[in-house]
Amino acid sequence: MTKRITHIIFGLGISMFFIEVSDPIMLVLGVVSSLFGGTVPDWDGKVSHRKVVHNIFALTLTSTVIILAFSTIVFPMHALNIALPYFLSYSSHLLLDILTGGVKLLFPFNKRKYRLTGIKYDEPAINTILQALGILMILVKLEFGLKI
Repeated sequence: MTKRITHIIFGLGISMFFIEVSDPIMLVLGVVSSLFGGTVPDWDGKVSHRKVVHNIFALTLTSTVIILAFSTIVFPMHALNIALPYFLSYSSHLLLDILTGGVKLLFPFNKRKYRLTGIKYDEPAINTILQALGILMILVKLEFGLKI
């Protein structure tokens, strides 16, 4: 559970720099999109965890579907503002998992597990630091309205 919260908070923190906070509707859509992106990679369950949707192909496919759906159906002028937070939050999820256990990033074409550190995913100190960093990014955005 702590890991999921870390993915959500850190992903939202990264995404906040691209969410338009002056428009309440876009703020809500961006936050929901980011929350969705931060959790989708864990929908692959325990059977094939960190394989089926923990790769750049699933990230690209789902992001493309979102941008196409929103650009043709609901909010054509704001599709990128909805898809970008999703993409960034999903990407941050993959990055955090590469740091804490590894991911088959190029699955199904390459089954190599990419891992950058020996840190365990359930390390309390690391999760606390990443959550604090995510909260800090959110607060900076809300306070100063910085946009990258």
